[in-house]
Amino acid sequence: MTVSFDIIKEKIILGGAMSVTVQDCLRLPSFHSARVIAGKNGLGRIVSSVSVIEIPAKSVEAISVFNPNELLVTSFYSIKDDPTRQCEEMRNLYDAGGVALVLFYVGDVIPQVSDELLQTADVMNIPLILIEDEAEYSVSYSDVIKDVMGAVFYDQASTDSFSDTVENRLKQIPYNKRSMETLLNVIAETYNCNLVLYNKNGLYFTSIYKPSFGQFGPEFFFNAFADGSTDLFCKSIMLQDKSFYLYRKEFPHAGNTWLTLYASSNENSISEHKLDEICACTNFFSTLWGYTLDMQNYNTVITLILKSSRVIGEKFLEASGVPFSKLSTILVVESEKDNLTDILRQIEGILKESERFYVKDIIDDRLVILSSIMVSQKDDGIIATEIEKCINEYEGALFFLESSKNLTSMRKIYSDFCANSAAMSKIFIHRKFRDMYDVIFSQEITNLAINRGNRNDQIKSIIEALKDDSNNLMETLAVYLIDCDSQLSTTAATLFLHRNTVTYRLNKIKQITNTDFTLMPATYDFYLAAALWRLNENS
Repeated sequence: MTVSFDIIKEKIILGGAMSVTVQDCLRLPSFHSARVIAGKNGLGRIVSSVSVIEIPAKSVEAISVFNPNELLVTSFYSIKDDPTRQCEEMRNLYDAGGVALVLFYVGDVIPQVSDELLQTADVMNIPLILIEDEAEYSVSYSDVIKDVMGAVFYDQASTDSFSDTVENRLKQIPYNKRSMETLLNVIAETYNCNLVLYNKNGLYFTSIYKPSFGQFGPEFFFNAFADGSTDLFCKSIMLQDKSFYLYRKEFPHAGNTWLTLYASSNENSISEHKLDEICACTNFFSTLWGYTLDMQNYNTVITLILKSSRVIGEKFLEASGVPFSKLSTILVVESEKDNLTDILRQIEGILKESERFYVKDIIDDRLVILSSIMVSQKDDGIIATEIEKCINEYEGALFFLESSKNLTSMRKIYSDFCANSAAMSKIFIHRKFRDMYDVIFSQEITNLAINRGNRNDQIKSIIEALKDDSNNLMETLAVYLIDCDSQLSTTAATLFLHRNTVTYRLNKIKQITNTDFTLMPATYDFYLAAALWRLNENS
């Protein structure tokens, strides 16, 4: 089977943006019998590599099989009878920044594609591509791999500058994966090199291009250039009869901070121009993603703790002399970008007046503050109330995430928050103040939307019974239960209705469902139904 590069040639001739997308892959020969059955909104995602995965029958947390910008090929053989696990792996693919899943042998391995998997792909905007086996046109895993990687290699060989390609790939990385490690990994893969980013205070990040011979540790780079001229940016060495090039480039970052980028490449050189591209890309995206890397700035700790490796976070805490107990609570503010600076100034005034230690930063278009406030304590509760009053002046939302016992639990809390932030904004549309319980509940509703079972069917049947009333009944139920804590007067005021109208609608809900939803345990089922309805309506 011969790979056609017409899709890439057309882009070059027309002067369009480079990079192979999922949509482009569908025009390759091996995708002749392919059909996109879900996730069509993700067809514009950029593909940088392709891999075959067969998921372990039992979930193994230590095994990471997903990479950013990767197209995955599978038959789900070991989990062929477990739609729930299939959905879970689709979500893991999304969380890791994967771009599409190509499914083989449906009917032979998986009996059929479940509705849950289709819904998950649509919610995540991950294209689910079905390869249909035709007797006269049999396609194998290797055909897909050869075609996709051939197109990617041709694309890379057709341009002298990879900066646009790297930029587009990095832009589609999910928020919760936007770390220094991910940044360097994408750059290293694009330029086929090993990278070490280092600052003068001993903080460093590394990325190893795989497969690679000569996976040198950071100290190797430091020592290699220790006795040379500061103007020397390239050295050639021999190791085990193989030739290596080592590179060093210093560049300014975030004002007064200087960083040093080290790189190594096997038997091929990186021009100084490309090294400048790597530095510029590292500088731009590390700043955009909130990494100042200034050891003299306590605020740097936020991104290093929440989004870098645990080892990096612990190293910074030790070097900065900041005890973790002073930073154990996460406060997150979501609002319009133009409001965040004003909100920060007011919150800082409150914290300084109460003589509280804190660090702050704007990460992923959110204001994040780490402190030791515990809302359940009397004095801290007063501080929290003052902060809530501040937020009331703006269109936005405030999150108090529970106090963490250690760095690992804090990272998990923030990761869960990021993963469920969008769902929370769709469910709690009239509430500005949220906490960890809302994060957990939003995850439950997301799972409810894509899973099946007797309980799920019961919840969805409530929506089916009420939704034909021009959404008035479901809207009233959602406001009454979710936003107004089952308070009739508050519900009427929120909906700008008379109390009698609200009472009429609530009684009508009881009649249609033949259930008094104001009594437990029915109340919780109706609460779930209202939240699920909102999630679906706002999606």
